[in-house]
Amino acid sequence: MNFYTYKISDFFEKPKNSNFHINKLEKMPVLPAKIKDPHKHSFYELFIVENGKMTHNVDYQEFNVNKNQLLFISKEQLHIWSKFQRDKNLSGFRLMFSEEYFLINQPNNQFLTELIFVDNVYHLPVINFESQKTNLFLYFEILFNEYQREKLNDSIVRNLLSLILLEIQRLINETDIKIFETQHIVLYKKFLFLLEKFFTKNFQVSNFAEKLNVTPQYLCKILKLISGKNFSQIVQDRINLESKRLLCYSNFNVNEISEILGFTETSYFIRFFRKINGETPLVFKKNYQKNTI
Repeated sequence: MNFYTYKISDFFEKPKNSNFHINKLEKMPVLPAKIKDPHKHSFYELFIVENGKMTHNVDYQEFNVNKNQLLFISKEQLHIWSKFQRDKNLSGFRLMFSEEYFLINQPNNQFLTELIFVDNVYHLPVINFESQKTNLFLYFEILFNEYQREKLNDSIVRNLLSLILLEIQRLINETDIKIFETQHIVLYKKFLFLLEKFFTKNFQVSNFAEKLNVTPQYLCKILKLISGKNFSQIVQDRINLESKRLLCYSNFNVNEISEILGFTETSYFIRFFRKINGETPLVFKKNYQKNTI
C-alpha cells in the first residue's frame, strides 16, 4: 500500500524554505487540511521538549515525550498526527530538514548514515537526556533565532544542524553501554536499505551478504551487534510492520495481504502474525480501529 509522503513545503502555505523549518512547540502551526493520516515524510523531523509533555504515534507505537526528551522521526516512518497531544505547559522545538539540504555542502556524504539514531527503525525514537549536561536547548534557540532572520544563511543553519545532530549522538554514546564503530553502523544501515526493497522476496541472509560484499557470517554478527536481533527476527519484524500497515490502512483482505507479503498460504500468515502479536490479523485490526477512531 502507498501512504501519503509529504514534503516540508506541504505543511505550510508560504514556506520560508522548502527544505528546512524550525518552530517552537508552544506556537505550533495549524496542520493543513490536505495532510492525511497516517502519513510519511520525505524529510527528517525532530521534537525536543523543554517543559510539559507530548504524545506521538510512530509505526503503531505510542510514544510519550516528556521534559528533557526528544523524538526523532526518520524518513518514511509511518506516523499519525491525530495522536499528537500536548499540554498547555508544552514548550520546546520542532525541527524539519531534508537530507538533500543538509548534505549539499557536507564533505562527508555518509554523515547521516553514521548516526545510529537516523534511519534506524530498531533504535527507540525517544532519547532521554534528563540526567546529562548538554547545550542542546541553547543550540536549538540559536538555530531558531537564525531562522527568524529576514535573509536565511544556509551555511550557518547547516553548521548548527550538524552541531545538534552530533550532540544527540554524543548523548546517546554517553548513556548507551554499547558504542558502535562507524563502519558497522554504515553496513547495518545499508542492510536496512536493502531490506526495504526485498523483505517480501523471501531472501536469505546470503542474498543480502552478496549484495553488501560481505560474508553471511559477518553480516549476521553485525546485525546482532547493532540491533540485538538476529537476521530472521529483523526480517520478521519488517514483515510484521507491513502487515499491520496493510491491515489498518488498506482495503486488502487477509488472503490478499498474505499474498502481497510473500506467504504461500494464508494459514501460514495468520500463524506468523499470531505468534508475534498474540492475536489474529482481524482481531488486531478491530482493536486498533477501536482505539484510534
